[in-house]
This record gives sequence, C-alpha cells and structure tokens, in this order.
Amino acid sequence: MSRDWVNFLLKQPVFFVLLQNLSYLCSKIFKYLDMTTRQMSAELFRQLSIIAEDKNLMTKLLRYARKLTATKADSSKMSEEEFFARVDEAKEEIRQGEGIRFSDPVAMKEWLNSL
Repeated sequence: MSRDWVNFLLKQPVFFVLLQNLSYLCSKIFKYLDMTTRQMSAELFRQLSIIAEDKNLMTKLLRYARKLTATKADSSKMSEEEFFARVDEAKEEIRQGEGIRFSDPVAMKEWLNSL
C-alpha cells in the first residue's frame, strides 16, 4: 500500500471515528483477556495497519464502524422532553408544598451528603 493512501486515511475525520469505535470495541473484548490498555492499543493499531493495506477491508471496516456507532447509545443522556418533564414535575411538587427548602447552604450541603 502506498504512503499516499495511508496519509489520505489519516486526514479523514471518518478514520478517527473508526479508530475511536474500534478502540471502544477492543476495550470491551479485551476486558476479559486481562490485557493492559497499552497492549490493547498496540494490538488495535497492529490490526489497523494490516487492514489499511487492503481497500476492500477498509471499506468493510468503515461500514462496520458506522453500524457500530449507530447502535451505540449513551444511556446517561436524557432527552430534552424528559428533562423538561422532570422540571415540570419538580415545579408542581413545589407548588403543592412537597419540595425541600433550605435556610442556608450548610443545611443544603448536609442534605446532599446524606444521599
């Protein structure tokens, strides 16, 4: 494979997304194989260097990486609708007198630490 092709790949944003997703996938796979992060990284880049020599394999890998990122969802993120629904619920609780009020920041900090 020519260096021009490798240089071209390294300049593509999709290639970096691919690297991130492959890194994520490898971390999940190697988690059970007791490899260090450095060893996983080395293995990932070794495999990528092999794949980068074949345009067909790179195309398949890019397709798979796009599919992988499409299925990966961040469960910690709340949708905008969910956020505003929770805000509305909190406002309603306050109107009904169910909210928690603090007289000073120390009381609030103690309550938060108790959670």
